[in-house]
Amino acid sequence: MPPRALQPGETIKEEVIIGEDGKKKVVRKIVKKVVKKSAPSASAPSAASSDPAPPSASSSSSAPAPASSRASVESLPAASAPAPQREAAGNSSAEPSSSPSSKHLKELQDELDSQRNVAGALAKKNEVLAKRAHELEQRVKELSSEPGGAAEAEAMRAEFQERLAAAERKVYALTKERDVLKREADRQGTASDALKEKEVLVEQVMAEGAKLSKTVSDLEAEKRRLKSALATAEADKESLESRLAAETAKCAALAEDKKRTEAELTKSSERTEAELGSQRARFESELARKEEELNRLRASSDEAQEAEKQTRFAEMLARERSMQEVVRELKEAGARRDSAAALREDALRRDLAEAEERCRMAEERHSQLAERLPEATRPLLRQIEAMQAESASRAEAWKVAEETMSRKLADAEASRALAEERMDIATAKLTEAKTHEASLAARLEESRREGAAVRHALEEARDEAAEARAKATAASEEAARDVEAATSRANQYTSAKEAMIEREAATLRSEVEMLRSQIERLKEEQSQQAASAAATLSAQNAASVAAAREAAAATVNGNSPSAGSTPRVWSGGGAKGSQESLEAQLREKDGEMAEYRRQVQALEKTRDSLAEELLASVSAGENAGKLELEASHLRRELAMIQSKFYSALELMGERDEQVDELKADLEEARTSYREQVDRLTTELATAKSMAAAS
Repeated sequence: MPPRALQPGETIKEEVIIGEDGKKKVVRKIVKKVVKKSAPSASAPSAASSDPAPPSASSSSSAPAPASSRASVESLPAASAPAPQREAAGNSSAEPSSSPSSKHLKELQDELDSQRNVAGALAKKNEVLAKRAHELEQRVKELSSEPGGAAEAEAMRAEFQERLAAAERKVYALTKERDVLKREADRQGTASDALKEKEVLVEQVMAEGAKLSKTVSDLEAEKRRLKSALATAEADKESLESRLAAETAKCAALAEDKKRTEAELTKSSERTEAELGSQRARFESELARKEEELNRLRASSDEAQEAEKQTRFAEMLARERSMQEVVRELKEAGARRDSAAALREDALRRDLAEAEERCRMAEERHSQLAERLPEATRPLLRQIEAMQAESASRAEAWKVAEETMSRKLADAEASRALAEERMDIATAKLTEAKTHEASLAARLEESRREGAAVRHALEEARDEAAEARAKATAASEEAARDVEAATSRANQYTSAKEAMIEREAATLRSEVEMLRSQIERLKEEQSQQAASAAATLSAQNAASVAAAREAAAATVNGNSPSAGSTPRVWSGGGAKGSQESLEAQLREKDGEMAEYRRQVQALEKTRDSLAEELLASVSAGENAGKLELEASHLRRELAMIQSKFYSALELMGERDEQVDELKADLEEARTSYREQVDRLTTELATAKSMAAAS
């Protein structure tokens, strides 16, 4: 409990005492006179220690407190740190350093808040102690009025005065410590301001560093971009060089392509003739074999279907009759069980009502006898009560047995309902089987009609196959003739073109040699003129020589001869005339290359037309294959219909198995119901005998 509240004219003083062990203690005292305090400074602890301290008995007007207040007052927190040490810490932290100073300031603020909370709690405890002191004064007066109570009251007064003085000293020490903490918080304010200024400087330096790093990253990005642009330019250069090489190699590839095309035409014509002959023989043999197989399958399937249908129909009729008889028996048995169960239930209810009536009458007789018995017959009454308790336990057992019997009866009814439900399901399945049988008969009739349609379609397919064979034979012969004629034309055209190309190649080689000699002569003339001509003329001559070299190289690599070209003799004129003549010859060679490209395109068109004729002959053979595929498709449909019929028969067998399972389940339900009824009857008889005995 908190110490008493301060009286008017009283104040609290605090002293810091250093003991022999070096520890500092804060002692708070209550002073009656109001002592003026000086402003807080660095010497506050010494001033506080020099203040006069009143004696501990200065609060003699206060009443003694109970013994429980001692523990609560002594458990108050002492000063966490002596005032001189805190003052030294505040002086050392006056200079702003870093985050530890702000952390220490925050700790001091938290400690100050806790001390404020403690002071508030102490004020509340003072009020409670004042009330308690008033009560104790009244108690002391009462004790003093009693004989021998004065000495006891004085002893209690002295003890509680000591306790109250100790509590007041602690309150005073806490108040003093709060003042010291306030002064330290004021000193730490300047340190926090300096710390904030340093933090602002640090943030400015960090911002400048971020700007510098951003500038460096921009420069690095620009460097990477320039490197990527250089790499792209180099890649473009390489791609242009590769395209130039590809263009120079394209002319040489045209001759190879022509030779390969001629070889492919020859091979394709031979392969087509061989494939047509083999396909014709294979189709004829396959068609004959499939016709025989189809006839055999048709005859066997008709016989098997008719016989199996008759046997299955007879079996289904017999099963239907047996299932109808079983259903009728099940219904009769269910009706008998329902009537027997109803009779047993009525009998059990009557027996239960009679037993309850007898029990009620016995209880009434017992109560009447208990009222009539005198006081001397108490042992007999206790014996009767024991018998009544035993009777109550028996009644409880009877009730439990009755609930068990009711539950078993409900289970039996549920089993009966389940059996009836299964019987209904079996009846529904039987009806479904009948409808499925009718649908199977309709589908069988439909399959017969489809078989007739298939036979008709097969006859038509045979006729179409014969026509297709005739057409295929005529088409293959015509295609063979066309292929031979096209091959001969292609060979003649190819031989003529090869001879012409050889002649043009020889002419071009001679022209190239002549051009080389003329280029050498031009080089000599230009070297002679370079001594006397200006720098501009020499540069023009060098450009003309380079152009002549490129034209000669293009002519040699292109390998494109001209049928009517003749060597052009140069007159040994100036560099300008030689350059114009070379450009004219290059234009002629380009025209010859275009002519050769047109000839190659014409050859490709001829090859495409021959390939189309070959495809037409192959398509004629494929028509016969399609007819064969249609026949096989019809056979697959027939097999599918047969498999569906067999699956329907298997389904009927599964239905029969399900009916047998339902019969077995119904028999099990009958047995379990019979056992339950017997057990209930036995339990009812036992209960009746127990009731009669009681």
